[in-house]
Amino acid sequence: MTLMVLRHVAPSVYEEFVSDRCDAFAAATAMRTALPLDDRSAVEFGGALQWMEGVLWQMGNSDGYCAIEKPDFAARYVKAGLGDAEQAAAVVGHASQSYVGIRGHRLRARAVADRIELTA
Repeated sequence: MTLMVLRHVAPSVYEEFVSDRCDAFAAATAMRTALPLDDRSAVEFGGALQWMEGVLWQMGNSDGYCAIEKPDFAARYVKAGLGDAEQAAAVVGHASQSYVGIRGHRLRARAVADRIELTA
């Protein structure tokens, strides 16, 4: 669902993300820009925007590595203007309790995108 939303609201960023030409930070920023939700809407929307960002953080690139696993995640999160260090720590904590994958393998953006194209 996350990549389908990104594809709809920011097609050029979607193409760059699934082709490893931009990272999850750029994709999350584009999604926040295209879907600006205030705090009340985010709660009423079930926190879906934050959930979709979580998927982006955990989605692997072509090498299988994802943003949340990198030691500089918090610094890059803050630098991208997505939140402060405390919010970055909360994102990391939440990610350690959730997992995006199938049968123990990280979802890779390009592989998921290929399946979206098959069904579109």
